[in-house]
Amino acid sequence: MIKINWVKETLNVDLPADVQIECLGLADSTLDNTLTFLDDQKFLDRVIRNKCISSVLTNESIAHELANELISFHVIIVPDPRRSFYMLYNVLARENRILSKSLIHPSAIIHPSANIAENNVVISEGVIIGPNSTILMDVVIGKNVEIGSNTTLGCEGAEVKSTNKGLLRVEHDGKLIVKDNVSIGSNCTIDKGFKNSDTVIGFGTVIANQCMIAHSTKIGANCLLIQCIVCGSVVVGDNVRINPGAVVSNQLNIGRNAKIGLGTVVIKNVKENANVSGFYAIDHNTHLYKYVKLFGKI
Repeated sequence: MIKINWVKETLNVDLPADVQIECLGLADSTLDNTLTFLDDQKFLDRVIRNKCISSVLTNESIAHELANELISFHVIIVPDPRRSFYMLYNVLARENRILSKSLIHPSAIIHPSANIAENNVVISEGVIIGPNSTILMDVVIGKNVEIGSNTTLGCEGAEVKSTNKGLLRVEHDGKLIVKDNVSIGSNCTIDKGFKNSDTVIGFGTVIANQCMIAHSTKIGANCLLIQCIVCGSVVVGDNVRINPGAVVSNQLNIGRNAKIGLGTVVIKNVKENANVSGFYAIDHNTHLYKYVKLFGKI
């Protein structure tokens, strides 16, 4: 349950005593008593049909449209619904954070120059952390994990909302979970999760130097990532290889045993066992055929 006084104080609004808000969510929320926001009329019908929504942050223009509809939720009028929603999200993320003393197994080998957050870190047995690496809050590291130098785990990702008053950065409230036997090289950054969706690095995966993995991404077991960028909320299956210079766009699925070639830009899902390359990514053999047809033999 969200305390109504948090909503009142954060948004500077008055709310009836009988309003119940249990969570924040978007127009497709499946949780009861959801508070959402509505600043685009194309989502109007979706919000009206969703019986899980109990309150809506919206502007005067859309509130006028809602006055003509049979609705079951409370309307809260604010100048910038999107900004108000994510301001409240940030407040709740900070208020609901539970701090616990970091736990470091005595067998872990941590370089004296490494920086480990005092709270909400778990480092298991056999872990090795190299020089100048930083482990921020909300990171869980499994057994026998090796981390190189100058790497940062548990970063806040680039979840930024455009509002009428400029950009608003959104708090990350998930974790980064690194499974057993993972190897992470030097100069890597891996974000923690967002919206209660953790970032996960699967068993036995190798993340080589200079990789960037964004928030809420799930990397499967025994993958190999080399000097690449994987954007937010990507799901990578087991035994995937992503080669240097590749960029995987957000919210994509990369199937098991797939290979992504050098410098490939991936903007759609990749099937199991596929081998893709190019800008934008297509079947690798097709890419080579087209290259040879245009420029001659490699």
